[in-house]
Amino acid sequence: MTRSAFGHALVDGGADVVHGHSSHHPRPLESYRGKLITHGCGDLINDYEGISGYEEYRDDLRLLYFVTVDPDGGRFHEVRIVPMRSRRMRLERATAEGSRWVRDVLSRISRAYGSRVELDPDGTLTVRPAPDRLDRPDRLDRTTSLGTRGAHLTPGGDHELR
Repeated sequence: MTRSAFGHALVDGGADVVHGHSSHHPRPLESYRGKLITHGCGDLINDYEGISGYEEYRDDLRLLYFVTVDPDGGRFHEVRIVPMRSRRMRLERATAEGSRWVRDVLSRISRAYGSRVELDPDGTLTVRPAPDRLDRPDRLDRTTSLGTRGAHLTPGGDHELR
């Protein structure tokens, strides 16, 4: 079962928000049946600073998540994300370039999951369900495929779960 299918099962079972974790970098944010699924929020604080070889993941960038849901029905309205930068084991606001990089990555990996990411003038990001998801919150994603060794997610490069 993929992370996406597992998140869907949790929402189908009554969860209003599914918080995925364990990835060291941000993963897609999904709007499924009007509910929020985070596939991985990345690290906020860790002790990996200075380890080379993973620069493409921008492990210096960390994210603070502020989620807004409808208190009555649990419907996902938006997520405000504040990009931070880790430097000398301290957090500071990310540069404008860093915020743009996070926006570009989250936009690319979240698009197939029904979320759109916007960069605000103050450098924060706002994630909302795509308009077609607001009109049809019961729409199911058809983003999984079955592989020979188990289910794996094709868009966004999610890892296979066995």
